[in-house]
Order: sequence, then C-alpha cells, then structure tokens
Amino acid sequence: MTCLGYFNALRELGGARRIVDDEVRSRLQGYLRHCRVAEVDGPFVDRTIRFEAIELTSREPTDRVATAKRRWLLRLRRTVTSMSHSRRT
Repeated sequence: MTCLGYFNALRELGGARRIVDDEVRSRLQGYLRHCRVAEVDGPFVDRTIRFEAIELTSREPTDRVATAKRRWLLRLRRTVTSMSHSRRT
C-alpha cells in the first residue's frame, strides 16, 4: 500500500506522520488478522504489509530520498506488470 501526500508545512507533515504511525498502522494490523468466511487460499492469505513511512523532504538526506523514489518506482512497475499478465490469462 502506498500513500503519497503533499503538505505545505512541516507541521502538517508531522501531524500526518503521527496519524500514519499510530492509527493507520494499528488499523492495517487488524486487517492482517481478517479473512473471508471459509477462506483457505484467497487473495489476502499471503499479503504482507510493510510499515515504513519515508519522508521525501529536505529533512532527509538526498541519497535516501533518491533511494526511496527508486524503490517505489520498481514496486509500481512490478505491480503494473503483474496486473497486466493476470489480465491476459
């Protein structure tokens, strides 16, 4: 799951970061325990959620921002490729 947000001030970013760290993380952990009725091998069985919030701000070193952007782009490409292959079958 990817959430990309734009904030005009670091104060707003800090507030949103706290919400992600606290509320969103606990909600997602709850989803990991859920399964559909009588589900043995469904779409949520092997789902993993990475809990890594990465700021793309001037507070982070430039190389860390560049690495984060590259990783995100690679994941996006893999997802798009996977989706296009599954639609063909």
